[in-house]
Amino acid sequence: PTLYAQWGNGTAITLPTITKTGHTCGWTTSTNTSSWTYTSGQTITPTASMTLHGVCAANKYTCTKQYRLQNADGTYPSSYTAGGTESLDYGSTCSYSQSESYYTTQSNTCTVGTSGCTISLSLPRTTYTLTVDKDSYIGSVTGAGTYRWGQAVPISATASSGNEFVNWTQPSGTAGTFESTTASSTTFTMGKGNATIQANGQLSCTSTISGNMQSAGTNASYCSGATGSMTDSRDSQTYTIAKLGDGKLWMTKNLAVGCNGNSRRTINMTSATSHVTASWNTNNADPLPNDIDGDYTTAYMQCNIIYGAWYNYCAATANTICVGSTTTEATSDICPKGWRLPTYAEQQAITSYITAFSPVAGGVFIKGSLGGTGVGGWWSSTAYSDNNRYVLRYNGGILNTGSSGRYVGPYVRCVRAS
Repeated sequence: PTLYAQWGNGTAITLPTITKTGHTCGWTTSTNTSSWTYTSGQTITPTASMTLHGVCAANKYTCTKQYRLQNADGTYPSSYTAGGTESLDYGSTCSYSQSESYYTTQSNTCTVGTSGCTISLSLPRTTYTLTVDKDSYIGSVTGAGTYRWGQAVPISATASSGNEFVNWTQPSGTAGTFESTTASSTTFTMGKGNATIQANGQLSCTSTISGNMQSAGTNASYCSGATGSMTDSRDSQTYTIAKLGDGKLWMTKNLAVGCNGNSRRTINMTSATSHVTASWNTNNADPLPNDIDGDYTTAYMQCNIIYGAWYNYCAATANTICVGSTTTEATSDICPKGWRLPTYAEQQAITSYITAFSPVAGGVFIKGSLGGTGVGGWWSSTAYSDNNRYVLRYNGGILNTGSSGRYVGPYVRCVRAS
């Protein structure tokens, strides 16, 4: 406003009061200033004519800035962290932006009033993608999606029919951790980055080996490292069995079919219970001590209550590889049905599993005499030459492969056929 008034020289006057919200006002003699000569409501005594102009200046008020960070469970703390203050004119706009690593930047404004203003920001956690894969043994998985880092995400895996869940895995360096890697239903806590995890399964397996050898399950039906014992239905003898590191079931005790301790017994082998295509009777085998000439063409065997039995190759193959010179691979043998002599390659594959194989060293029959005390040997189905076959050998605490003449009498240990 502009004030025009007349008064007598030396007369005191009280200037009008000027009010404006958020401002301090006064009177000035110039129109080009934001400051005042006289305060609003001041009493003055003019000595000459004057023109006064009302002027108001905005007051300064405080803009308070604060923020809080989202918790892993999606909630926010009740208290805020100070983000600073700023002194601004009444009616002006206060701006605030807050950034924190692994949180989403937030911004806002407020208009400064007579009590100032406050900007409160809530910063959500950065989200990442969780990909949940599965192998061929798993039917379905749950848990894939987008989640906050630090969030505990429920995950689950269901094996397809005939299979079972084994574990959860994730690539090396992938962010995040499992509550349990062996539980099919568990939680995965997201890390600060995208993550890919996988549910793994296997064929449903049995960890304890038992039952009848002729009706044993496949190699795959038993768990890695499974052990136990099974009975040969032909003579009710029991043998220890182990699933070795090659993934196959092996006898870990020497075969003694046709034996009753140190004595012989009659076993008529047929395709119903034995790995043969033609029937053969163990009574047709002569005692190994009688083979003083190294005979390839006659079956010989010798029973022992400690070591099971020694068989020459003709006896081990149920009288099928008995000619003087042949490289024919053995396809029939004295193993129970569903079992067979191992191949040379299979014997090579287990040479490092000494403890699990439980080798014995009761010697080998050579031309009617038991020699090589402190060593052991086991036939394979694979030909080395016309008159020799590959064998698995044990000597000096070491398993390795070699070859022996077919007239020699080592042991037999069978492997599950499939």
